[in-house]
Amino acid sequence: MATFVVIMPLMIAAQWSASRTRSERESEVLEQAGSVAATAGAYLNQYINGLDSMASALVRHPAVMALDSGQSDALFSAVLRDQPLILNILLTDTAGHVKGTAVVSRSVREVSAVAMGYINQVVTSGKPVVSELMMGKVSGKPTVVLAYPVRGPK
Repeated sequence: MATFVVIMPLMIAAQWSASRTRSERESEVLEQAGSVAATAGAYLNQYINGLDSMASALVRHPAVMALDSGQSDALFSAVLRDQPLILNILLTDTAGHVKGTAVVSRSVREVSAVAMGYINQVVTSGKPVVSELMMGKVSGKPTVVLAYPVRGPK
């Protein structure tokens, strides 16, 4: 009986120690997760700002402003090679007809009705529009559309 009494306090102490260690580690992991999330958010924001700058330059390119398919396709393909997170770059007229694309697809010469809604918003507001997450028609991958107005040469 004396052995049982001695072992119980040791088992209780071991359980308490394990619980305390787990609690401390959990706090550390939560703190590290918060730090990782903040860092990832900052990098994502920086990347999106870079995309915005790139789009600003592309909409001012003479081939894009002229809706020149051949030159726009070549320009967009060159940009796409250096930007692995971009699925496609697409240039349309106000009616949704494809005038340039980085990923040539013979089956897609007009944008979907969903994308047409974003084109109409850009044409109406004259400002960039960001879509909700959707499945890309050409890529079949989760996609967010960043649509920018293109103004013709003055």
